[in-house]
Amino acid sequence: ADLEGEERELAKQMFGGIEQVSFDARKYVVLSLGRGSGKTTMCAAYSVYTAVTFDISKCGPGDVPYVIVIAPDKATAQLSIRMAREMIRAQPSLERLIVSDTSEMIQLRRPDCRMVRIEAFAATRSGSAVRGRTIIGFLMDECAFFTSNGSEGGKDYAIDDREIFRALKPRLLPKGKGMLISTPWPVESLFSEMFADNW
Repeated sequence: ADLEGEERELAKQMFGGIEQVSFDARKYVVLSLGRGSGKTTMCAAYSVYTAVTFDISKCGPGDVPYVIVIAPDKATAQLSIRMAREMIRAQPSLERLIVSDTSEMIQLRRPDCRMVRIEAFAATRSGSAVRGRTIIGFLMDECAFFTSNGSEGGKDYAIDDREIFRALKPRLLPKGKGMLISTPWPVESLFSEMFADNW
């Protein structure tokens, strides 16, 4: 809606004629992108931006808000943490904010003296790993692959993106954003439904 001329026409074509998207529709972002498209880099950049700039004034004393990265396994989620750490280290003003970091987590003390964490989690049954946390943003990376192996080697879908999304959604602060990102995969999932509905 803020663009003019050729840029406006191009944006209307890209977004199917929609000129303005409400905040509620932007709360959850679904990105279906192929391998090597920069999904993990975007996740990492978004994590750092959210951790440093999100308004956490309503969080109580001692409540450390999280930007959560969930992937099918912890090693995949840690890719975003590694990239976020390198982005932070590339900027001296951000590097000074690091209080501690491991392969699974970065803890920052922001300029407002509040602590925040960017942390990696593996997808778990019903999203149990992320319960009890205040969330300012979450990234479900490669969420089309949130499935667990059944006892006979098949898929039993005990772990899926729908259950993890249900666990994250009520813990997400107002104005927080959730991102569901994956390489396309032909399986029924919340990710594929949300993508198809919005397409």
